[in-house]
Amino acid sequence: MDTVTRSERDHMDSFAVAEAGAIGDSIEAIDRYPTRLQAPRDVLMERTDPVVWPARSEAVERTKSRQMLSHEEVEHFNRNGYVVRRGVFSAKEAASMRGDLSAACKRLVDEAKKCNGAVTEKNRVAFEKDRDGSDGSQPLVRSIFEVHKHEMKDVYRDARLVEAAMQLLGDDVYVHQSRANMQPPFVGSGFYWHSDFETWHAEDGMPLPRAVSCVVMLERNEAYNSALMVVPGSHRTFIGCAGETPPAHWEESLRTQKIGTPAPATIADMVERSGGNIAYCTGEPGDVLMFDANLLHGSHSNISPMGRTNLFGVYNAVSNVLGEPYAAPSHRPEHIAVRKPHWQQPIQPVLK
Repeated sequence: MDTVTRSERDHMDSFAVAEAGAIGDSIEAIDRYPTRLQAPRDVLMERTDPVVWPARSEAVERTKSRQMLSHEEVEHFNRNGYVVRRGVFSAKEAASMRGDLSAACKRLVDEAKKCNGAVTEKNRVAFEKDRDGSDGSQPLVRSIFEVHKHEMKDVYRDARLVEAAMQLLGDDVYVHQSRANMQPPFVGSGFYWHSDFETWHAEDGMPLPRAVSCVVMLERNEAYNSALMVVPGSHRTFIGCAGETPPAHWEESLRTQKIGTPAPATIADMVERSGGNIAYCTGEPGDVLMFDANLLHGSHSNISPMGRTNLFGVYNAVSNVLGEPYAAPSHRPEHIAVRKPHWQQPIQPVLK
């Protein structure tokens, strides 16, 4: 499968700038990562932006003395698009977070039943597909959203996460999205291969891949209980996916995503480019996985007797706040993609 090269992208950008000038649009409005295309197949584009960004704020310079990420970890992230940091949180801290989430689940499940299992502004819970309790069975929680505003506020302000994100993004940061992800034993469903930035760009209006995901492991993550799979090096190629975004696509995509996912031939091509390499991001409670916004990743179903619970948070550079969606009829709601200015302010890291 062919890739649009950097020189071809530069030519396309210069043409777009000229076109924008002719119609009075701002250069910032130009879509540098087109996706959800009316095309017969996916289009691969060479990434034109950094992976590890140069520092642009005084806050980033001030945190350099602490260096949450070692030189080796930064190089691994830059080269592969991800890094697993060992022992960032203690086992005791991870157990405490897991206990808080368990209590929250019981409360939120009762609230969600009143909404028939739908994910809404008031109901931050997404259930496993066909296991929302509507048939009288016990509901199984798949995700709890907006945990950075509620149950896990202190975790997302922790310098061990915030300053590591600042180190990679070269900017002050805020939380674009947060959730607790559960993979219940035997029935936990997976997520098909995708790039998060493709969705954030298309449906949320995130301009550039200047964001990083942080996954705090609260239970053991192993291949057998659906640890995240990644394609190392795939963050260097943006996949413009074929197919238009239907209205309110987020209501379905939070359980099963079909639009905005690469075709099987594209995935096979990306794995081949990686030398046939697919990596499982395994770890112990308290370990933290950080991965680039554009990294191709996914997970399979969990048919093991061991569950998997993780905290997931996306740190976005304050210089990269959301605009209008690039390829969707309307933007996703606040509990999935933060747009309120109050919550887009730079996080002040808390040292512990």
